[in-house]
Amino acid sequence: MKIFTSSKNDLWVGIIQNKEKIYANTIPMKSKESVLNHLKKYSVKIETIEVIHTRIIDLIFNAWLCKPIRVDKTIFDFSGYSEKEKLVLDYVYNIEYGRTVTYEDVAKAIGLPKAYRFVGNVMQKNRFPLLIPCHRVIRKDGFGKYGYGEEIKRRLIMCERRNVNEH
Repeated sequence: MKIFTSSKNDLWVGIIQNKEKIYANTIPMKSKESVLNHLKKYSVKIETIEVIHTRIIDLIFNAWLCKPIRVDKTIFDFSGYSEKEKLVLDYVYNIEYGRTVTYEDVAKAIGLPKAYRFVGNVMQKNRFPLLIPCHRVIRKDGFGKYGYGEEIKRRLIMCERRNVNEH
């Protein structure tokens, strides 16, 4: 596997690539070191670390700037996820820009109506933040947790809602 990093406007993004597929990515972060530290949690053997600029990195930055994006899901390496986890990720992948759903909504939609905690755990394990928009899955009584912090989740949701309401 390879790690690719790129910077734009003083922010860094990282991607772990497994052959031609994305194994994991970060959201934009303040330093290359932060990106690399975050990617360490996946405990994969890394062959090389390269600085590169790709279409996927552009999409991550665009999502960070609250622009609607669409990624072909065939680029994702879903190895390590169970079939039920893949169902959750597939549902979340299809949540429309500017819209939010609850963990319970996702659980019901995939046929596991009592499994909202399971959905939350899958969101926590989502290796593709912004590309598979787990920030759009919220609690019934508020925003809920996010791997990069609740404030970032709130910012992304509010920014997307503003953009939808302006158009």
